[in-house]
Formats: sequence, structure tokens, C-alpha cells
Amino acid sequence: MEGSKEVLLDGPSPQPDHQKNTRFQVQAVDDNKGQQCLSVPRWTPNIPPSPTGARERTESDASQNPFVDVEEGPNEVKFSDNVKEDAQPLDGPKEPQELRLKVCVFFLAVLIIAGVITIWYFYEEPELEADIGHTYRLFEKTKLFSLENGRGKKILDGRVGAHLPDSVVPYWCGGKNTVCLEWKTFAKIHITSKAMDEVECYRIVWEVYKPTLALEDCFNMIPGHWYGAAEMDQQEWPLERANRTMAPFVSSDLRTEPEGFGSVLDRYFLSSMGVAVIVDDNVPLHVGIGGEKLCLKAWYDRSPFPNPNNAQPMLNYSLCVGSDVKAVHKYVVDNILPRVNTTKSVPDTAQMQSPRWATWPYLKSNMNATTIINYADNIVNNSLTHSVIEIGDSYSTKYGDFDFDPTKFPDPAGMIGQLKQDQFKVSLWVHPFANYDSRTFVEGLREGHWVNSAKGNAPGIVKWWNGYGTVIDVTSKDARSWFISKIRRLQQDYGCDGAYFDGGEVSYLPAGFVTESEPVVPDEYARLYVSKIAADFGPSTQVSVGYRTQDIPMFVRTTERRSAWDNGRGLKSVVPTVLTMGILGYPFVNPGPVGGSSGEQPDRELYVRWLELAVFLPVVEFSWPPWRFGQDMVQFAQKMLKLREDVVITDIIELARDSLETGEPIIRPLWWLAPKDNIAQAVDSEFLIGNATLVAPILAPSATTRDIYLPSGCKWKEGLRNGVVYNGGQMLEDYEVQLYEIAYFTRVDTET
Repeated sequence: MEGSKEVLLDGPSPQPDHQKNTRFQVQAVDDNKGQQCLSVPRWTPNIPPSPTGARERTESDASQNPFVDVEEGPNEVKFSDNVKEDAQPLDGPKEPQELRLKVCVFFLAVLIIAGVITIWYFYEEPELEADIGHTYRLFEKTKLFSLENGRGKKILDGRVGAHLPDSVVPYWCGGKNTVCLEWKTFAKIHITSKAMDEVECYRIVWEVYKPTLALEDCFNMIPGHWYGAAEMDQQEWPLERANRTMAPFVSSDLRTEPEGFGSVLDRYFLSSMGVAVIVDDNVPLHVGIGGEKLCLKAWYDRSPFPNPNNAQPMLNYSLCVGSDVKAVHKYVVDNILPRVNTTKSVPDTAQMQSPRWATWPYLKSNMNATTIINYADNIVNNSLTHSVIEIGDSYSTKYGDFDFDPTKFPDPAGMIGQLKQDQFKVSLWVHPFANYDSRTFVEGLREGHWVNSAKGNAPGIVKWWNGYGTVIDVTSKDARSWFISKIRRLQQDYGCDGAYFDGGEVSYLPAGFVTESEPVVPDEYARLYVSKIAADFGPSTQVSVGYRTQDIPMFVRTTERRSAWDNGRGLKSVVPTVLTMGILGYPFVNPGPVGGSSGEQPDRELYVRWLELAVFLPVVEFSWPPWRFGQDMVQFAQKMLKLREDVVITDIIELARDSLETGEPIIRPLWWLAPKDNIAQAVDSEFLIGNATLVAPILAPSATTRDIYLPSGCKWKEGLRNGVVYNGGQMLEDYEVQLYEIAYFTRVDTET
């Protein structure tokens, strides 16, 4: 076959005659780097299988010439036939010529053996290649890999087994439709491929033998752009701009652990090159992002991952390849991420139509029945639309007790009744904690409903943002039923409509925590907190954590934003965070209060720009009220809420319903309309509402102009002033947007 060479793999002895000297054809690949490489073959009936008698290289093969074709049988060449150590010397003196000849033969044999060893060490086997749409190549010496698409273009590369010693050469252990390399006494990697209609997926499975070896695979994030992973304190879009030192990939409260990963996360990383990386749930996963590299590590020691059986860490994941970023994302959403059952309904649409109003942080600790009623009266008197009023922090006597403080709230039922007369739904802030001085703590201790410490014989006391306490054991059915009954009784006694379930992050579990049922990963706690407790309270419910709960249609609130301009949980972080949560499968996003959640009243300009952005998102929430900034701000808020009603609401509610069937986000990145548009892939300050509206807010102080990119494939009509229609695929430079304005465009047709 042209461009091929014949490779001989001699089988083990003895074998039937038809298995001797089996040969098969492999394509020779000229590797510029001179590295030995292997590729995953996708076997078809037209491709002969690997020889069943192929043997592994061993140290004893070092002195054998790999090019010698050895036949078994009576004519077999044996070194012992020519040189016998026990042969008796011939009588008579040795001739000098004969002695010189033997010395020459000896040195020649040494040279031949040395040459064979050298050839064996440096010889580069040709790369095995088969007829597949996308090719995964692994270079055994350097452990570098590359992944190509069907057009032969490299779409991903990196290095596997970063901590394996370079001095150890792996052995081939593959078979049909698999690549397998084994580093003796260290680890083994298996790679298989599976082709579907739209994508091809590669399955990478590691086995580790050495307890001190940390498995780590790294991917180069350039070229291309990356998305997904988690909420972060410095929220970057695309992800390669982030800088995260290697850390356990578990949910954390970014307010107290800014270097961790946030409250909403999933083991899903998406590349604009049309590649998705999905890591198994049972991997003790650590993630590092920096230097334009994404690294995944499996490690138990000194981590929050439980390992009761002292198992070796596994690093198992899938690489899926599609025609573009949108195609491969659709495959992941449809087949890998949890999907909503279409019999379920969308969350409360009233909260999409009209704003939520939260007592925190505006009222803070100065919260009682009088201040709440005054707050609600001002909302109504200023003709500001409303749906839910959320009674937040400081309504109970002790944190963890499910009651109203009788001093602050002498008649809570009367207060809630008055709020309902003004057409407010009432939601209560709840959390999984019970401080050690609460009645609930004592009751739960008696019943054994709390998460225990590492020793397992007492509740684990943790520090959270309101003191010291313990957390409910969500793995226990009895503990969940007890906890739910307390919240439900509180709601029924006073007529509340919903709840905001705060907390649930792994960072608030005691070190070495012990629960009734052992979780596979620590974030099983967050999943059960949402799916088994919060989901029991209906469509008005809101949560603040998300891990593998995409199948529950519920409002998810972002981590509290700071009253600041930057992307460190300031205004600039809102768009990247909402986009990230949408890609992870959470479309019903509440970005938190306009102006942020800092303890002090935000800057006026910041408040204006924040409000302009918020009215185009799925939920608008106020805490700091507009009247605190003057009557002109009230009028501006009325104007923006009317704009939301006219331009946004109908689309958002329709998209919310569609998302139950499609899994598509409501708020979308620009590349959603132009998956191969390099500029659209990197824009972090614009977004789409569905496929029809593009929004470009001002996110910097004192700015009245900005550059706006319009993605290709469409024409766009400006909504701000003159209704000018622009062609897509262009940048509008220094587009003017005054303080009380926001730029948005509607898609009018498709370019021919």
C-alpha cells in the first residue's frame, strides 16, 4: 500500500501455524518532532483487527533486533548452537591468527548488540492511524497529545500524566478500538472513541498504581476561547483570561473564599474550537487555570473529597468534538447535563414580569414589622411594580429557629396579611444552619439531624457569616423531613408564599464531615439541598447554589455582588456570570439587587448603569430603593421598567418556557448566532436575549461611548434613538450612550 510500511509483530510460542509472522498495515506518519505517537483507530469491517499474538515490549527484549523475523522450528537460529560455554578445548596450541579472529568476532558481537540496543531505544514506531473523522494522537515519550477534526485541523492539544517521570517509557497495552499505554508501577491510560451523528467522543480513563502519584492532564486553551466551569470572584469570559491556582473543584462562598470556585458550578468546560471536556462525578477533581492552560488533577490527600476505602484517585473524563461550539454544547446539554422533565413548569413568571424587593441589604439589622411595612408602602406610593417582597436576615430570635422575633414582630401574621393586600407575595430567607445557642440546635442534636465532625460522634461546628453553628444532614431522609416540616409550619402559620434557600456550599461543611449516607463528592450536599429540600416549596422558590440540579426549574441567585464597577463581583462581572450560568444549564438567573449588596448605599452613577443592565435580564431585584436617590431616580426606574415591559418581558417568558424543552439559555453569548465568529467568541460585555435582541450596556464610570460588535449573519436595528439598521459582522466604534440610556438592537432579518 502506497505510503505504508509493513510492521512485524511476532506472537508468543507456541502458536498455530496460521498465527506465525502475522503482519498488518499501518500508515507511516512523518512527525516533524521525531516523536513516537499513537492514534485511536475506529475499527470497521474493512480494517483488519490487531494481531492477537502481538506481544508487549519488556526489558528482556532490549537485546533483540526488532527487525529480525524469527521462525520457530528445528531450523531456528540459537546462539547456543554456535557458542557453547561447556565445550572442551581442542588439543594443541592456539594459532595467533585464530585468537585474533575470535577477538574480532567478540568485539563485533559487542558492537552489534550495542547497535541493536541503540536502535531499539531511539527507533520511532510509525503512528497508527485509521479512517476516523477526528483523530486523537498521543506521543508516548513526551505524553503530549493532539486532537484534530475531520478536516485535519488541530482543535486541542496538551499533555497527559504531567507528574509521570519522563525517564519511564510506557508499554503498549492496547487492543481493538483502544489506545492503552502503561507506565510500569506508576499508571495506565485507556483511550477509546465513539462516533455519533453530530459528535465524536473520546473516553479517557486512568488507573494509578503509585499512592503518591497525582494524576494531572493539562489542555492548552489557545487557540480558541473557553467557557463554563463555575462562578468565580473575578469572573472572566472567556475562561482563559482567568487565573486560578490549583484548588479543589467544590462550591465555595466567594465572599469568604475568593480564591475558590463559586456557589454554582459543573465539571463542564467548553471550547470555541468545538470541543467539550466533561469530568466524571466520582473524580476527586482539582482545577487550575492560568498561563492559558486548563489543568485537571485527581487527588484525595488534604482535600474535602471523602475516601473511606482509601482508593487510588481516578482521573476519568470525556472529550467530545462537534462541528462548532454550539453543536457540541447542544450535545452535552441533551445527553450529559441533567435535563428538566418537560412535564415541569417554569418558575413563577410574576417574578420575571415585575421586580422582586429584598429587605437585605437596605434594612440590614434595622428590620422589624414597621420598617418592612414602610418599605412596601413606599414601593406602592411611588408606583413601582412589584411581585415578591423577601423578608431577609434578622427576622428570627436565633439563627436556626423557625419563628419571628416577638419583639420585632409582635403580629407577624398581621404584617404579612397587610403586605398581601398590597399585592406582594411574601418570601422568607432560610438557610441550613442552626447556631449552637438556638432551640433548633438542641432539638436536632437530640434527634441526630446534624452533619457530624470527622470523629462522627458529635455535630461539626462551623463558622458561617452569622456566627457559629452546625448544618442539617441533607443525606438523611429523617433529617430532611424534620427540616422541611419546620419551614412549612412557619409558612402556613403566617401565610408566606415562598422561600429563598441561602447557603449549601461545601465550604460550610466541617472538615472531614460525616453524614448518614456517604456522598460520592462533597457537592452532593448542594445537590440534595436543592433537589430534596428547596424543590419541595414550589415555583416561587429561589436558591443560591447549583451542582447537577439543572433538571429543577428554579430561580438561582448569583453570589452577592459588591457595589463596585470592576469584575471582582462588581457591575462588570454581572454579564460574564449570567452567561456562564446559562452555559452550565441554569437559565433562570437572578443577578441580585440593583447596585450590589454592599452595606453602604451605592454610587448614583453605578446605580443607574446597574438598573439599565438589570431590566434586560430574567429577574430584576431591588433592595436599595430608587427614592433614596431622589424623585428623578424614581421616574427613571419607572421608565426603565416600562421599557422592560414593552421590549423584554414577552420574549423572556417565551424563552423560559422554551428552555424546558431545549435546555437553551435565555441570556446567550454573541457566538450563539455566529459560532465561528472569532470576535463574537471573545465579547464579554454584550449579550443576546434569545436570538432577537442584542444588549450592550455601559459598564465603566464616566463613560458615554463604547464599541459595540454586531455578530455576522444578521442585520440589526438600533433601539436607542433613530432606528438605523446596521449590517452584522462589524464593530460600531465609539457608539454614544448617555448616562440615562442603554444601547440595544433588534434582529430584523437574515443577510443574503
